[in-house]
Amino acid sequence: MHSQPYLLSPAPNNSPFPPAEHALREPNGLLAIGGDLTPH
Repeated sequence: MHSQPYLLSPAPNNSPFPPAEHALREPNGLLAIGGDLTPH
């Protein structure tokens, strides 16, 4: 479990989205910043 946001690479396909298993329970959720979140 990580307590800090993941930093995604701005280049496509360089940083996969973090696994849901790393989401926090309290507060619940998964936070990632940066990257290319457009659908493929």
